[in-house]
Amino acid sequence: MQCPKCSKRVRAAEGVVCPDCGYVFALDPRDPHGLSDFDFLRLSHQASFGGRHHFTQNLLYVYYCMERVPTHAMWPLAGLLGGAIGYHALGVRGGVMGAAAAAGLVYHGTKSWRPPARTVLDGVCDQMASAGHRLPRFIPRALFEFRDEEKYVEHLPRAIDVDHVIVVDRPELVDWLVLNDLPRRLNAIVISHTGYPNYVVPIVCELLDLRKSIGIYLLHDSTESSMAIRKQLADSRMLPTTGHRFFNLGLEPKQVAFMKQLDAIQPSRNHFRIPLDSIPFNVLERALYTSINRAVPLLTGFAAAGWVGRDD
Repeated sequence: MQCPKCSKRVRAAEGVVCPDCGYVFALDPRDPHGLSDFDFLRLSHQASFGGRHHFTQNLLYVYYCMERVPTHAMWPLAGLLGGAIGYHALGVRGGVMGAAAAAGLVYHGTKSWRPPARTVLDGVCDQMASAGHRLPRFIPRALFEFRDEEKYVEHLPRAIDVDHVIVVDRPELVDWLVLNDLPRRLNAIVISHTGYPNYVVPIVCELLDLRKSIGIYLLHDSTESSMAIRKQLADSRMLPTTGHRFFNLGLEPKQVAFMKQLDAIQPSRNHFRIPLDSIPFNVLERALYTSINRAVPLLTGFAAAGWVGRDD
């Protein structure tokens, strides 16, 4: 294992503490997740876009799978190697047979590969936290960050600047978007359709009563239950929506199908139902900016962000 603090190579048999700097290792790469502390911190650095954005475990899982998906371009190399060995041992016929067998095995292996279960990282974050290693900008799944009004309000634009209300389907999405300062970037207020955080709902209601020009945007996962958010919002009567424009900017399965960058998690196996926070924040932010300001579908926004690239 490599120490993430001083880069010293430490064997698992030597214990769980780096002999040079005293770093306490939390992970054992021999466990099913196959991660060392160094690997995990590197993944979190990628998920945070170099330490610039907050992220959740859903995005961390995407980067974890990206590192484990087999490279499809390896089968020609395997064919060359198998052919060389076969030719050396049995001549021309052996070379042909060796090339075909090696290429076929590797190609079949890459095609039949399946991503690890989403639960594979569940205990990893807890192990890191127990060892005293806090991941920079990581938002734990069960953490509702904004328990007091000041922590949320400091991310809001001035009331006079609010042009949009973004309603999401999970409290965790509120934490993720607000911690990344989306409200001030888009002149918006972000709340969940269940009224989280509850101290922001009266502010939203007052603004909607005063200014009918404010648009209401629905943003959600591509799961079946999430796509019923508009009806749930109307039934709850939480917000005075009469006279306001509604826009559905939620993630939909047909949009996910075009996102080649998510192939590592094979979303087709779940009918393209993925959490919204499986997408890097900088990509989602640009997509939302394009969609809201140009009044175009979210898929067009993702295309502008370079996140749509499938031709098949």
